[in-house]
Amino acid sequence: DISYTVQVYEMGTDGRYSDDPTSTMTGTGKMDATVTVSHETKTGFTADTEKSVTSATMTESGAVLKLYYSRNQYTITFDTDGGTPIEDATYYYGAAVTVPEDPEKAADDEFTYQFLKWTPAIPATMPAGDQTVTAEYEKTTRTYAVQWVDGNGNVIKTEHMAYGTTP
Repeated sequence: DISYTVQVYEMGTDGRYSDDPTSTMTGTGKMDATVTVSHETKTGFTADTEKSVTSATMTESGAVLKLYYSRNQYTITFDTDGGTPIEDATYYYGAAVTVPEDPEKAADDEFTYQFLKWTPAIPATMPAGDQTVTAEYEKTTRTYAVQWVDGNGNVIKTEHMAYGTTP
């Protein structure tokens, strides 16, 4: 029997293949026999059949087969729940995720809003699948200064009252 080599290449998180294989396997076959390998299912990767060499005829020096796996890209969608928009971000599987600046949500008549967190939390590295994260805000009831004025326009009394309450 003659040895053959299977070189496995996984695309990096930068979208490029290394010159060196990610892993190597060996097998044996007979002279002039055709050896064939198949891609395995790998989470976050797709078989790159155009680059791969999955079949070869054994020679005296053996054969080298190559399996390439392209890294999938996935998108994080930022639902700011009415806050400042944040563009979706696309990353390769396993790549470090950049956390965007906190969104700001304008006050309305009733509440002011302070950003708290993203739900679910933004992952540190991109998982195998698109993600949607939603901004959560702390709501604070707004208060207003209410003034009582006499018929001459003189302020009699000023009270600070929460929105929606009556004196």
